[in-house]
Amino acid sequence: MSGRYYESGFLLHDIKMVTGSTAEYREETNNIIIYTPKNALTFLLDFLFTKWGFSYLLLMTCTKINESFTLTYVLSSRKILIPVIVRTTLSADTPVYTTIGMIYKNAFQYEEMIYNDTSIVFEGNPSTVSYYVKNLEAQGEEHE
Repeated sequence: MSGRYYESGFLLHDIKMVTGSTAEYREETNNIIIYTPKNALTFLLDFLFTKWGFSYLLLMTCTKINESFTLTYVLSSRKILIPVIVRTTLSADTPVYTTIGMIYKNAFQYEEMIYNDTSIVFEGNPSTVSYYVKNLEAQGEEHE
């Protein structure tokens, strides 16, 4: 970590100490990659947004590996000029996670695209409500 990117050392230290996530700086690609458990993801993203200014969600993707899904978030900041890649794993048995739309408004669109491809439900995002829940809501409206 040399030159103008010395801040990444402070960022890595903060990520490890405050969130407990695994993080590393990759000099060859000039980015920071963070692996975090599902239950710590929302806290980590909020921490990066509020404390470090990672206020731009550039990309959100999902890949299926064996019996699990890997969600990948690419974040950018005007304070730290190094992109951050955050990864977490979801079980394919229960592909449900909380929306991050309350932190990044453009996440709703990415979550909807991921839902259409993989059926992962993002709780709090009305575009990704499961088929079962939609049917329950429709039945409730019929009985009123």
